[in-house]
Amino acid sequence: MIDETTREDVENAIRAKGLEVDDFEIFEEPDPPGDGDLYFVKGTVTIKRKSNDIEKAYRAGHGTAWPTEIIDDLNRGLFES
Repeated sequence: MIDETTREDVENAIRAKGLEVDDFEIFEEPDPPGDGDLYFVKGTVTIKRKSNDIEKAYRAGHGTAWPTEIIDDLNRGLFES
């Protein structure tokens, strides 16, 4: 779910806020495959700031905008203590 370009976009947003990328962890947890022949990868992406334990989970996969939601939350100061 998290490709290299998307990870770089999120990391650049972290840096743009003057924060350290190493202070953040990004986890992905794919949903189990669905029934039927057509399956889109879906799941949850969680970002956590290690220094203050603030974390938030986002729905991820086809048709979601989780990278934009993370960047918006960074810009709103959600992960700042």
